[in-house]
Amino acid sequence: MRKVRVVILLALFLLTMSGLATVVNAAQSKYAGETVTIYTWAGWEDVWNEVLNKFTQQTGIKVNRLTQPARYSDFVDKVTTYFVTKYDKIDLYFTGEFMPPKFAAAGWLEYLDDAPPAEYLADIPTAVDKQLAFYKGNRIFVYQYFGVMMFFYRRDRFLKAGVWPPTTWDMLIDVGKKFTQDTNGDGNIDQYGISLSGFKQTLSNDLTIFMMQAGGSFIDPASAESRTGIKFYYDMFRGKYKIALPSTLSDNYEESCAAFMDGRVSMHITWDGFWSRFASKEGFIENVGVAPFPRGPRNANTIGAGWGWIMPKWSKHKGAAKEFIKFMTTKEAHIMGAKWQGGTIRTSLTTSPVFVELMGSSMFRPIYEPWMRTRPVIPGYDKIVDIVEDNVRLYFNGQKSLKEATNIAAERIESLLEAQR
Repeated sequence: MRKVRVVILLALFLLTMSGLATVVNAAQSKYAGETVTIYTWAGWEDVWNEVLNKFTQQTGIKVNRLTQPARYSDFVDKVTTYFVTKYDKIDLYFTGEFMPPKFAAAGWLEYLDDAPPAEYLADIPTAVDKQLAFYKGNRIFVYQYFGVMMFFYRRDRFLKAGVWPPTTWDMLIDVGKKFTQDTNGDGNIDQYGISLSGFKQTLSNDLTIFMMQAGGSFIDPASAESRTGIKFYYDMFRGKYKIALPSTLSDNYEESCAAFMDGRVSMHITWDGFWSRFASKEGFIENVGVAPFPRGPRNANTIGAGWGWIMPKWSKHKGAAKEFIKFMTTKEAHIMGAKWQGGTIRTSLTTSPVFVELMGSSMFRPIYEPWMRTRPVIPGYDKIVDIVEDNVRLYFNGQKSLKEATNIAAERIESLLEAQR
């Protein structure tokens, strides 16, 4: 009887302490009871639920999560519209680093200097943070994720064909031709060497890589080196080589990834965060290899870029939203959210066993470090993207020569930058 009484008393004690813990957690923030609305990537509902429930347990602040369109260009258009119209139903946006400078220049962003904790700031690349997260000396952006465009290939097919991952542009073409074939004998090519992402807003990232590898620059499209990179890209899907999917110009990241995963191509360039997509297909990740980019005439450069949090000036829950940012910068939140993030900005986690187990592409990050470059994130860069993409497409579609298209783009970029000086 005494033993039963002890067990009952212990159970009551634990229940009492659990209730007290809930009260204590809910009272930890002075903003407890408020609801923060965030706008993030879609998918990974189970992961997000775990992250958001943990935050609410610790702070008492609730989170209403809205999700972005899957197509990147639609996301850009929608977020831009929200800011132009001063839509006041969203407190935090998860966005790429190129948007904040434009929005800050328009006076639309809340400064976030007091949002990230010192422990987080000591664990991220200082140079990248200072270069891209500030506007006129004030923080406008807090990194959650910093990714790298990587070169993926089908290890099983390469082993079967007895070929190595290409290390130069010439080898890329040779290997691409080997994997571009009619596999069912109906007279039509149904398998290609590589998938690219040439749709609106994603084409610019692809082009930046190949223009840099030729020694050029995305914001100087008329240079001989930049034209070399543009011409090589064209030749891969429509010109001399035809080793990339004919649908390149209509494929965004989702569609080019699908082509890699369903076997229509044997090589693929995309962000490291798509590793979680590869891992979601049973038995697929074991056949995915990662290699440095094939070297162009000058280098094997790739691009690194980040996503993170921005807050509109008209947010109705600024204090609670900053509490959410602080939580999301913690190692705990990064590990919990590894799959939805696709990577991390925190240096200590990049190669940690715990994080690598969740996001395997992190283990390959060091091989890209020497070649990683950031995009020129400046006010008006989104307009430069449109200028280059629109004019290069005229060349791709046979409406302008390469020289004509890039000269027009260069002149318009110069006019834009001159107007901003």
